[in-house]
Amino acid sequence: MSEAAANWHVSQASYESWLREVEAPMRKRMQSIDGPLISIVLTTYNTPQHWLCQAVDSVCRQRYQNWELCIVDDGSTETAVWGTLVEYRQRDARIKVKRATTNSGIATAGNSAIAMATGDYVAFMDHDDCLPDHALLCVAHELAQHAGARLLYTDADHLDINGQRCRPYFKPAWNHELLLGQNYLNHLTVIATPLLQELGGLRQGYDGSQDYDLLLRAVELLQADQIRHIPAVLYHWREVPDSVSRSDLASAAAAARRAVQEHLQRIGSPASVHPARGALIYNRVDWPLPQPRPSIAVLRQYEPATAPEQVRHKTATHDGITVIECPRPATLPQLLAQLDACDLQRCDMLCSVPPGSQPRGSEWLMSLAAIAGRREVGCVGTALDHGGEPGPPPVVSGELGCETYWGGGRAYFAAARLDREVLLLEQQAPLLLRQEHLRALAAAADASLESYPVHMALALGCQRMGLRNIWTPGILATVPAGAPPDDFAVSAPEVQSDDDPNYNPNLAFCRQRPETA
Repeated sequence: MSEAAANWHVSQASYESWLREVEAPMRKRMQSIDGPLISIVLTTYNTPQHWLCQAVDSVCRQRYQNWELCIVDDGSTETAVWGTLVEYRQRDARIKVKRATTNSGIATAGNSAIAMATGDYVAFMDHDDCLPDHALLCVAHELAQHAGARLLYTDADHLDINGQRCRPYFKPAWNHELLLGQNYLNHLTVIATPLLQELGGLRQGYDGSQDYDLLLRAVELLQADQIRHIPAVLYHWREVPDSVSRSDLASAAAAARRAVQEHLQRIGSPASVHPARGALIYNRVDWPLPQPRPSIAVLRQYEPATAPEQVRHKTATHDGITVIECPRPATLPQLLAQLDACDLQRCDMLCSVPPGSQPRGSEWLMSLAAIAGRREVGCVGTALDHGGEPGPPPVVSGELGCETYWGGGRAYFAAARLDREVLLLEQQAPLLLRQEHLRALAAAADASLESYPVHMALALGCQRMGLRNIWTPGILATVPAGAPPDDFAVSAPEVQSDDDPNYNPNLAFCRQRPETA
């Protein structure tokens, strides 16, 4: 791996320290628990025997005992595969095996394994991967605390060619916007059996992304509180050199985009899906502009001391866009007063551009308006320009403030390439929201928002109204050289803990590269 690529992941030294200091004590503290039967489904096809044995052994070593393993051999031509499965079935009655006479593909074989399952929940596992011994125990504990959960997912790491654990993916909590860009749920995923049956299992025609398609269909039937993230590494994904050809990868990426496109159609969105810029295996969603075309008020702000009194309010209107040059409001009440003074109540949307902030490109305003036009969206903010690359999304910590963690467009599983839901947005970057949300905030008269910087107050207010704030790296904004980083260390309840749901408690707030907490 190149030095640049290494910076896209948690450093090995940091991860090994986390394994010793965080994971190991947690595993020791975990108590046995009674819980539902969990069915693990696994398909094989000419799997190397040593990897197949490691996969099955990892299930047999589970500290949680109420499981069954349902394996379908999808017509392997290597006879040792079936012989190995038969041996395991003879050793443990919880292991069920079935042999297909021909190779029918991952979806058909997977559905055959699902049909064997009798558990309350179904977990998906690949034939050469492994589970840590506390994986199902963690799932059982989560289900005991959240009985209404119907879809659970966990963090994961990789096993290199030597079997060493490396490159963990510490994931955020449920984030629909991010799921449109990548299948970040992936492994380990556990689904309630009735839900899986309602979905009809895996679908043909999505090879390489059949699980992505399944999850997209699943979340359409769920409320947010029925989707649970377990912030623990409960899956080891094996890195197999040259296991996927470029053509297979391209085919899987195309299937993923098709799955996302169909998902958007099912939920009533006319958006289109394309390869993400700079991360072609992931997705970019282009949202249509609301019709009729919205009128937008753009507040280009300057620091009050930088202009004489007579030009403190300068207005120009063209093609439905009104641009107002005005002093930077310090608080939400000041912003509302400015809007009243400029008679902007009839504009459909408001865009706040902080002093010195320069959005790049000619379509930035309409791109923000397209995202903000969705009924579930509150505020939309741009990424900051880091030498031509998008800086990563803002992260909230009550103790440490916001840290724009590790720069670079391809950093940490494309963190700076994909739109995502966030709690707060960059204070130095343009922010846009619909006028109706601004009026609702004004009517609510939430006094607790009055002491916060404007962008923070707008984002917090929208979040409290049940709206989603979206950060988009598809639009970049430059800021003056030497501008200080944002500071979100405030007294709002939403930012009083280090548990930003759009981050991960196992990650530290580090600017240069991701590190474990």
